[in-house]
Amino acid sequence: MMTSKEIDVVFEITAMIHNDKWFKKKSLEEVQAWVAEQLAKSTENYTVPCGASWAVLTSKEKYDEYKKQ
Repeated sequence: MMTSKEIDVVFEITAMIHNDKWFKKKSLEEVQAWVAEQLAKSTENYTVPCGASWAVLTSKEKYDEYKKQ
């Protein structure tokens, strides 16, 4: 499992590269949701947004509950 700091770094990188061609077609919120989904699928690190940050670690159950909303 990744640490909270590692999760923060992933989302910081996402914000920095948001201006890339692929990302430019999407809002920052959409990109961060995509990153959260990739982390959940590939590393089983579940995150949900809290304020301006998506990098809040949570349980799979809470992540799934958030996704249903």
